[in-house]
Amino acid sequence: FRLRAPRLLLMRSILGVLVTFLIVTALSMLPFTVAVALFQLETFFFIPMAMILLKEKADWRRWVAVCFGLAGAFLILRPGTEAFQAAGLVAIGAAVALAAKNVVLKRVAMSEATVPALFWMYTLMTAIAAIPALMHWTPLTLADFGLFLLSAFLVNASNYCMLKAFSMADAVQLTPAFHTGLPIAVLVGLVVFGEWPQPIVWAGIGLIFLATFMPSGKRA
Repeated sequence: FRLRAPRLLLMRSILGVLVTFLIVTALSMLPFTVAVALFQLETFFFIPMAMILLKEKADWRRWVAVCFGLAGAFLILRPGTEAFQAAGLVAIGAAVALAAKNVVLKRVAMSEATVPALFWMYTLMTAIAAIPALMHWTPLTLADFGLFLLSAFLVNASNYCMLKAFSMADAVQLTPAFHTGLPIAVLVGLVVFGEWPQPIVWAGIGLIFLATFMPSGKRA
């Protein structure tokens, strides 16, 4: 449980709290399917960050994917219309924060063992989040507590798998795999929440889906 890069863990923890706040806020303001589709823009902010900060390379296919993803976001948000609200900008802010968080997570994976990194990350996140939580505390129902436990389990499993993956491959090469959640999210939105987006929103989701799963070319 000894750390080699405590500053990176602290930075990752701060970003983790920010990401959680933005995601929860966006989900409270937007339809589930639309919010999750906008979160997928993380990939398109992540690629330039990884190239600049991690010195990784992306071929032309990745840049075409970036253009498709941004076009899909414009179709969903439709600047100049009522749909272009603060809620959509919060979701895009969450995508930017997710990208920054994963760049730092890649650095952590290169220098720390997985389990100690997770332990200290959650310890620091708890300490940071406790400050605003104590100022705005409301009691939890038993049902809410059960949902939080389930969420904690899923988030922990996700972060563990991401740390292991980042320790095994370049971040740019892994980005398409991280977004297989998009079709699952669309299905959940339909089945669980009964959401059926407008045709233009479907078109935007389709472009983001296409960009997410574009082949990234063979690796040397």
